[in-house]
Amino acid sequence: MRSANQLYLNPKLQDKMEKELDKSGKEIVKAGEDLAKSKPDKAIDHCKKAWEHAGHAAKEAATLPK
Repeated sequence: MRSANQLYLNPKLQDKMEKELDKSGKEIVKAGEDLAKSKPDKAIDHCKKAWEHAGHAAKEAATLPK
């Protein structure tokens, strides 16, 4: 899920941020699968996890180098 024109304030944390974004994407896929199985409650749980992983990624991306 890398973007060629992505801006990283701290390149040292880039790998950690990308891992969090990958986790977020996987949770969204799981949410879609659960929706297809008529399990909206589980889909919502996966969306929540995706949101949390995306938040962690944003925090890593905004961390200034020391």
